[in-house]
Formats: sequence, C-alpha cells, structure tokens
Amino acid sequence: MTDRLMALTEFTNYLGRYGSRVDAWPPAERDSALALLQDSNEAIQLLNAQTEVDSTLGQLAVPEFPGLEKRILNQALPPKKLPALDRLIQWLIPHHTPGLWRPASAACLPLFFGILLSNYYSFGISEEQIADEAWSDELYILALNEYDQRL
Repeated sequence: MTDRLMALTEFTNYLGRYGSRVDAWPPAERDSALALLQDSNEAIQLLNAQTEVDSTLGQLAVPEFPGLEKRILNQALPPKKLPALDRLIQWLIPHHTPGLWRPASAACLPLFFGILLSNYYSFGISEEQIADEAWSDELYILALNEYDQRL
C-alpha cells in the first residue's frame, strides 16, 4: 500500500512537471506511469484532470501587445548612482555652472587643508604650555583691573 501511495505521489509530480501527455515524458518514467495507469483508477482520474487542465490552458489566447518590444528596447535606462566621492567633487566643482565657483572653491582648498592639519598636529605646542599661558594671561588681566574697595 505504501508503494502504491508513493507511486501515486510520484505520478502526481510527473503530471505537474511534464503535463498530461505521457509520450512527452522521459522513457524511464513513462514505463512506470503506464504500468500505474493499468492498475490504478486514481491515477486515471489524475491523468484525466490534468488533461482537462492542459486543454483549458491551451484554449487561452495570449493577449497581443503591439509595439511592446520596440517600447522596451527604446526605453531609457535610469541614471547610474555615482559614488559618494564623485558626487562630492561634482558638488564642489559643477560642470554646468559658469562663473567664480571653480576659482573660489580652488582658493578655499588650501584653507581647508590648513585647518585640517592644524587640528591634527600640535607643531611643538604642548597642552601644559597652553595651560600655563592661560593662567598667566588671566592673572595679568586681573592685575590690570582696578578694584574699588568702596563697593
């Protein structure tokens, strides 16, 4: 009984894969399918149901789409998204804007790199020197102030 259920399951899979035409099946499956069709009424019912589905699908007309291939082939592709560095360069130096934008951005580049370098390097100035100078400057300013004792 389990072999017969297995054979029906296989037969159902073959029907789904190859359709109801048993002659279109591979030869190894065709022989076992014909043997099952001789022994099983369930297999015959499955084959008849698949034949009906295949004939119904064969009667359906495919709608025509005039000019679809031409429209697809002539369709413009979406623009490629540029990498972030290229977008930054195009923003800094646009190709379509005439005027002073390019010279102004070129003149600001050394200033930008100077600020960047000064933030990363101390150039021989230590934090202790900065702290000592700040205290001495503050004491100097306090000494210059006039304090009125009457308040």
